[in-house]
Amino acid sequence: TTARVTKWMSNGIRTTYKISLSNGMQIRATDNHQFLTEYGWKRLDELSENDCIAVPKIMESAISSSFNLDKLRVIAYLIGDGSISIKSDIDFINKDQVVLDEYKRALKIFTDVRVAERLQIRDVTRISARSIDGRYETSLLKLLREIGLKGSYEDGGCRSENKFVPSFIFSLEDSEICFFLASLWDCDGHVNEAGASKKNVSYKTISYQLAIDIHSLLTRLGIFSRVHNLGNYETQSGTQTAYQVNVLD
Repeated sequence: TTARVTKWMSNGIRTTYKISLSNGMQIRATDNHQFLTEYGWKRLDELSENDCIAVPKIMESAISSSFNLDKLRVIAYLIGDGSISIKSDIDFINKDQVVLDEYKRALKIFTDVRVAERLQIRDVTRISARSIDGRYETSLLKLLREIGLKGSYEDGGCRSENKFVPSFIFSLEDSEICFFLASLWDCDGHVNEAGASKKNVSYKTISYQLAIDIHSLLTRLGIFSRVHNLGNYETQSGTQTAYQVNVLD
């Protein structure tokens, strides 16, 4: 349920601290914030490095809504392998023909969008979503702006390092969240082939927020995971930090 804010008060300026957990989560809180530990409630300033604090095994949503699966697929693919940071451009970049065909199929839900496809180096294909009638804002561009992945023409949109899961995804039904996560996995996910001696399911990204959001969605489904910092590496645009969500159950 939701309700209007009727009153607020200021507690002044307080020093906050950041706790990093072994599962990759980070919590910001003041020194007197209470955390549930295996020995009862403790203030933040009473915690030591090896203490364990309670985290949810599963998160339940009070809201359960539905969303068109083709639109959900397009959003997930653009979060995974989309280039959406420049002005009103909306490009999907991949080399797997099955994934490329699925993106083009799902894109048809946006009836005012046409596909412009070109082959780049290393057998990578770029699919651009353009307006059929030359209008500035397509229904796809409007949707991406509504959910925060695109801004104004001047602002462009999210870069790879600051992509995230739009908030409405967290209110969807479990089956749709599964579909969304599976779509993300099509792009940057990894699953060991059948018969592998060690089972491994993981997702790699350079966006810490995206990694945390995926971790939260998995928790919503009751699936345990950890977010690992893989360290820095050099790219043409500078130093980037990679993160990997590992599914442990």
